[in-house]
Amino acid sequence: MTGDSRKDVSVEVPSGNIKAEGGAVGPQLRHRNPNSAKFEIEEKTGKIWSEDLGRFVSYHRMIDRKNDLYYEKIVDDETGEVLRKCEEPLSGHTGHGSDKNKEDDQRTT
Repeated sequence: MTGDSRKDVSVEVPSGNIKAEGGAVGPQLRHRNPNSAKFEIEEKTGKIWSEDLGRFVSYHRMIDRKNDLYYEKIVDDETGEVLRKCEEPLSGHTGHGSDKNKEDDQRTT
């Protein structure tokens, strides 16, 4: 099968815009305040491949900018073992993802 098989859906709600889309990880929900360029809440749930285990594991991540919260949990479905759990203020969740490059740039200047 070729091409992008994701399905994007946008739904207008009184407090803004919610977008749901599917991808490699699974469903993703995002809520944006119409007055802001960034999403207030982003949530991804689904399966990701674990190189260490050689199988898919459950993945859940939520970024809540409005309430300054970052939450991520990865669980091995076969054993129930929590492989990673991170719950912290989003403002303190630095040096990861796209912010990793920003932190490197600040050290060199």
